[in-house]
Amino acid sequence: GDDVVTLRFAATGDEPWTAPALVWARVNESEAATGPRPGPVAPALSFLARPAPNPATGAVSLALGIAAREAGAKATVEVLDLAGRHVRTLLQGALPAGAHALAWDLRDERGQPVRAGVYLVRAHAARFAAVQRLVVVR
Repeated sequence: GDDVVTLRFAATGDEPWTAPALVWARVNESEAATGPRPGPVAPALSFLARPAPNPATGAVSLALGIAAREAGAKATVEVLDLAGRHVRTLLQGALPAGAHALAWDLRDERGQPVRAGVYLVRAHAARFAAVQRLVVVR
């Protein structure tokens, strides 16, 4: 598949901006390296990505990004129905900074398939909080 890469460079101070040097790249499926391969990069802001696919008939993928300022804080990702009732906990515990993949099999805490309808995926860690909507169709 095709990989999409987004590069962001922070401008600091009054010095003129210069592009950073390439430390690793893949070109036409052959690797070219001039330094160590970079490790995972923490997002500047924490995020809860939209569930996919949406609407869903089967398993759903999500991503939770933890910024440096929320790193190590207790993070929780849970599914609620529209009335605010707890359906399932997808994640609970401290996470390091970075992007974390999550999945939901459209089952509740008892392992039973959920009914068709609209569900809310709620995440929070320290000062970060976000909600995404998910439609389940059967």
